[in-house]
Amino acid sequence: MNGTDQQKTTTTQPRADIRALLADVPDKLHPRGKWFPGRGLGVLADLLIGKWYACDPARRQGNGVEWPPGDLSKMADDVNEALTYYAGDDSRYLDDDITAAGMFEQGDSWGIADILDWLRGLDLSTPAGRRLAADVFDEAMRFMVHRHGKSLGHFVTPAPVVDLMVALADPAPGEKVYDPCFGFGGLLVEALRRTRGATDASSPSHEVGPAVIAGIESDWRAYPVGLCRLVLAGVDRPDLTCSDALVKPLLDDRDARGYDCILAAPPWGDDEEETDRIEDRFLRHVMGHLRPGGRAVIALPEPWLFRDDPTNLRKELLEEYRVDGVISAPSGAFEPHTSIAMGVVVFRRAEPRDTVRVALTLPAAWDAMTEAAVGADGQNESGLLPGRRFDAEALRAISDAIIRRGELSAGLQSAGVLVWDAPRDAVARR
Repeated sequence: MNGTDQQKTTTTQPRADIRALLADVPDKLHPRGKWFPGRGLGVLADLLIGKWYACDPARRQGNGVEWPPGDLSKMADDVNEALTYYAGDDSRYLDDDITAAGMFEQGDSWGIADILDWLRGLDLSTPAGRRLAADVFDEAMRFMVHRHGKSLGHFVTPAPVVDLMVALADPAPGEKVYDPCFGFGGLLVEALRRTRGATDASSPSHEVGPAVIAGIESDWRAYPVGLCRLVLAGVDRPDLTCSDALVKPLLDDRDARGYDCILAAPPWGDDEEETDRIEDRFLRHVMGHLRPGGRAVIALPEPWLFRDDPTNLRKELLEEYRVDGVISAPSGAFEPHTSIAMGVVVFRRAEPRDTVRVALTLPAAWDAMTEAAVGADGQNESGLLPGRRFDAEALRAISDAIIRRGELSAGLQSAGVLVWDAPRDAVARR
């Protein structure tokens, strides 16, 4: 086999085999016997983080291409070292015996010998190898979400919603980007992709991306997945922690330490231990972490802007921040997490406007603006899920209407996106 043929095998075989590899990994993988879905995805994330750490010449000595070693104890040590490097010593993810390393230290490969063989044939020392690993891991993620539905759906923001939120936030190279509930990392990964795409590919700054990629995730099942996706995307030590953003105090010096761009699709509902609803607490957290001029895009239940406001949070948002707009997505836009209607609120830490621009997206318009993501073989990109992405032209039209306050587009109106300006004071008094 010549070099070209070998390269083709290396770059195409893993995509065809990943579902079969994961299908043999039990979902009950937990040293303490607790059942939870999708454990195989976390194991794969830990191993890929260990592989990348071993392949990075700036971190380790030796030939990382041959990792993982046959000695499970040595592999466990390597994974722990990698996770400590990327996650940090203070990460709650490392406090429990839930990592792949913790399993291997018990002397059991948990039936993933085929995955270890696949990893040994993967070269992450090259950009092409890392892109391949990222593509394969994303396919594994879609496979697990498809298999387990809503059990994992709350960690995943649907791709069209990610496209819309990141386009509205418009993160720029050199900015500080933050997600306080990053789940599987979709918003941060897309923000990175968008900022890198904004630079000239021939310039030295190409692929620099944001100055800081930061995030918090309280669920240790989701944490390694988001960490793995950002590491494979080329972020050197992303500032991600496994903890609860809502117990952290608001910044007392946010002018200096605040973020330029915050993206969040938080959980919502009543909190048994708090009087505020969960989404309200996340919104207050986001508001308290914006630097002057910083902007935020947050997904909230659709009635949020118009329901009772006993804590005056909506009033505070409207009177102390510039709420550029609210985009109402139809029910089903956030599946598999929920079928209820959701809204995307866009605001910045700046002088408020007298009006709030509202865009109501009818179901037919949403379907028309989100396209099935089709691969070279004519199939949906995952082969499993009805992969959809937001149409680029529609994204530009909505961004122009909401952010730049362009003239109300007749094209948007005729397509089923109803846009109008609501008086700020009237919305605040609801």
